[in-house]
Amino acid sequence: MDDPAAVAGQLPRVAGYLAGLAVLGARLRARGTGWFGALGLRRPVAGDALAVALGVFAVAGLRALTYAYLAAIGAGAHVQTGLEGFRVVNWAGVIVAVFVAAALAPVAEEVFFRGVAFKALEARTTPLRAAFGSGALFAFARLDVALFPFFVLYGTMLALLYRRTNNLWVPILVRGIFDGATTAALVWLDISVR
Repeated sequence: MDDPAAVAGQLPRVAGYLAGLAVLGARLRARGTGWFGALGLRRPVAGDALAVALGVFAVAGLRALTYAYLAAIGAGAHVQTGLEGFRVVNWAGVIVAVFVAAALAPVAEEVFFRGVAFKALEARTTPLRAAFGSGALFAFARLDVALFPFFVLYGTMLALLYRRTNNLWVPILVRGIFDGATTAALVWLDISVR
């Protein structure tokens, strides 16, 4: 994608996420299972808010370690795959990019990687192996060799948060807060550099 902050650049992602959610929803309905019960989407409770806060804090720490890791391997200027051409062209594109990063991607990806993949793996192996496996799938989907270890740990941590709270909203909110803030920072950096 040439410009991740352009509306046209986001449309394939939006279409892919919506199509994936539609297929999953149809499969769950065909099995007679509702979205919420099958995936662990339940109303957050007070303990979930603490888990979200700790998750965001842990991801920020993991991000700091990732910067040190990238510097150590000589890739300190590495930009995540797919964001290399990020620039603010118009505010409609910015709004769509932030919406995708803070809402649509966290919901769609967490439903798949934690709600489906982690649960399927957990039924066949130990919870820690299942968390690591869903984290590895999450990292592989990013197609970013330099950041692969970061995304494995990020995905593993999200799966462990999900298992601990038994609420898929927890990893969704961690992703929404962190990824939304990261995209907003990209917008701010692009505007301030001009």
